[in-house]
Amino acid sequence: VALNLANLPMQKIMAIANQVAYSAFAKLQQDPVAMRAGLLNSTRLMLALAVGLLWCIAAVAPELISLLLGDKWAGAIVPFRVMAAVIPVRIICGLLSTALIAAGFVNDDLKNTLTGGCILIPAFFVGAISAGITGVAWAWAVGYPVFAIFLLRRVSLRLGVRTRDVLRQLLTPVTAGLAMWASVIAANTPLIATPLPIRLGLLTMLALLVYSAVIVVIDRSLRGELLAMLALTKMTLLRFLRRGRVAS
Repeated sequence: VALNLANLPMQKIMAIANQVAYSAFAKLQQDPVAMRAGLLNSTRLMLALAVGLLWCIAAVAPELISLLLGDKWAGAIVPFRVMAAVIPVRIICGLLSTALIAAGFVNDDLKNTLTGGCILIPAFFVGAISAGITGVAWAWAVGYPVFAIFLLRRVSLRLGVRTRDVLRQLLTPVTAGLAMWASVIAANTPLIATPLPIRLGLLTMLALLVYSAVIVVIDRSLRGELLAMLALTKMTLLRFLRRGRVAS
């Protein structure tokens, strides 16, 4: 249940992002400089969206799970939080893999898949034996960043994108995400007597406001780029829906 809840936003984000990213990267494969710039900018935008959404959900996980599933699912809170916190890394790995495929390095993407299996499958096995679903969540949190390091190295070799430049894109979203999480923790105690649906709504609004404010303070240019990306995503989604209606 925790995995399904944490993965749901990722599936929605990646379904649209990969469609847009693949065609954009494929058009830039003859221009390495533009390809690198586009990849870094896409990484920056996707991280800002993914951290904002998933870390917000993780921060309000106790209220969210209690409201949706009931108190008997309290044991899912920790694995849900752990997986939601690390899924932005998975989203960026998916974006980097898309860039490799669009640039024609399909064999390297296959090697990445095999590498991921070699790292994650044993980690999941050990985690499941040692601590059940919570152990699997922590194995995910440890194993996926390790896999990301191998992926970044291959992307650096093939596309010329420096690992430190990719890691630098983490700075603003992670700083804003930590501030958001701290604000939810600070506000939770004063709101503890508030009815659960109202508390969840207030904490979610506070989290998103704090995250947005820190993003704007640290990197004002990111605000306009995020709005432009959301507009493009909306147009792409509407196009898919129209195609589906025509097909039906």
